[in-house]
Amino acid sequence: VACTNWKRIIMILSGNANTSDPLSIEANEVHPRRVWETLADFKTSESQTRLNNYYKFMFVRHPFERLVSAYVNKFYKSYTDYFQIKYGRTIVKNYRTNPGKEALARGHDVTFSEFVQYLIAHKSTESGPFNEHWRPMHELCEPCRVKYDIIGKYETLNEDSWLVLENPRLDQKVKFPPGLKKSTAYLVKSYLSQIPESQLIKLYHLYELDFKLFGYDFDVESDINGL
Repeated sequence: VACTNWKRIIMILSGNANTSDPLSIEANEVHPRRVWETLADFKTSESQTRLNNYYKFMFVRHPFERLVSAYVNKFYKSYTDYFQIKYGRTIVKNYRTNPGKEALARGHDVTFSEFVQYLIAHKSTESGPFNEHWRPMHELCEPCRVKYDIIGKYETLNEDSWLVLENPRLDQKVKFPPGLKKSTAYLVKSYLSQIPESQLIKLYHLYELDFKLFGYDFDVESDINGL
């Protein structure tokens, strides 16, 4: 969560950006794989050294708000056809009755209900459908295996990001970009109401560990009745 701005900050701190203003770095400059090293790039012993000694943090978000945000950004108001082609065409083919030729070719009009059916049907990230934008956070960042120094929340992003930078005294070198957080909380109820109760229960169980690990509430029965 908030990975674009965190990558901007890391680029500045590591000397890979000739600026002190994170927002002056274009978003498309921070995501290419060639820009980053991951643990997989190191020997096991080197990776373990980093896990044991490096300052580690992650940010989470309410699972359903994160899921709705991913759907809206990648399928409904997509700025690129990558997700529509890679995932949308498969979703339309497998979860739509009598799909049209254009939808099969472009995958451009995936509904939220179809997206949810796709996720529920696979259940496991091992089969490949769980892109990092909607993969359960406990699988993506493995907090049960990695001892994070800080686990921040999107809902308190400004306060928690300051804490991340203040601890190692980096807040004098770079500031987390200020501004209003984009909230899709008002959309969650609308989108969840589009799917049957049986699917909503399965969707909850898919992200249940994220709810429990990171302190998010969702009472299946009461929240379903409130939709």
